[in-house]
Amino acid sequence: RPQRGRFREFWQCDADIAGVDSMVADAEIISVLSDGLAAVGLDNSTVQISHRRILERIAVAAGIPESEAATVYRSVDKLDKIGADGVKAEMVEGGIPPAAASAVLETISLNGSASDLLVELSARMESDGKAQSALAEMTQLFQLLEQLGVPEDKAVFDLTLARGLDYYTGPVFEAKVIEPKIGSVAGGGRYEGLIGSFGSRPVSATGVSLGLERIIEVVREHG
Repeated sequence: RPQRGRFREFWQCDADIAGVDSMVADAEIISVLSDGLAAVGLDNSTVQISHRRILERIAVAAGIPESEAATVYRSVDKLDKIGADGVKAEMVEGGIPPAAASAVLETISLNGSASDLLVELSARMESDGKAQSALAEMTQLFQLLEQLGVPEDKAVFDLTLARGLDYYTGPVFEAKVIEPKIGSVAGGGRYEGLIGSFGSRPVSATGVSLGLERIIEVVREHG
C-alpha cells in the first residue's frame, strides 16, 4: 500500500561483493553504506547489525527446532510494526510454544554495547558450537568496522533486527534515521546460497541496497 516512504515504483542503489566468504567483505559493505549516508548529510542515521545464525541459535536455545527458525525471523522482523505482544502472538500462531516465544523475545531484548552483548550471548550459548561460530564472526565484524573508521555509535548490534527474507545466511544490516519515521533507508546482508541456486557452483556474497527515494525524502525534509 503506497504511503510515506513506500512507493509503487522505486530505485535501489546496490553495492555487493561476490566470491569472498570473509567478514572483511561484510565490513567493507557496511563501511560503504555508512560513508554513503554521511556523504549526503544523513548524520542522524544508524546502521543496525545482527546475524541470522545467531537468531537461529537463540531460537534453538529456547527449544524451537532449527527447521522452524524461519518462523522466528519473519515474526521478529515485524517487531517495530506490531510490538512484542504481536510478535509473540504471530509466533504462537505459527506453531511456536508460548514459553519458547517468550524466551526468544527476552533474549533479543538485551541491550548494551556490541562487546557486552557478544559476551552475554556467548555465556548463554556456551555449549552450542554453531552459536559460537556465528558470535566469532560478529566479533570479527565489529573489530573490522572499528579499523575501517566506522564510528561505534553509527554501527550497533541490534538483536531485534531479523530481515524477513529467507535467503540471508549471516550478518544482516539496516540503516535507519531518527526523523522522519519512514522505516529503513537501506538494508542488506550476507546471502551465501542465492547466486549458486542459479548456477552450477556456490558463490559467497554480501551486499546492501539503498533506497534512493527514501534518502531523497530525508535530505529534502532536513535541508
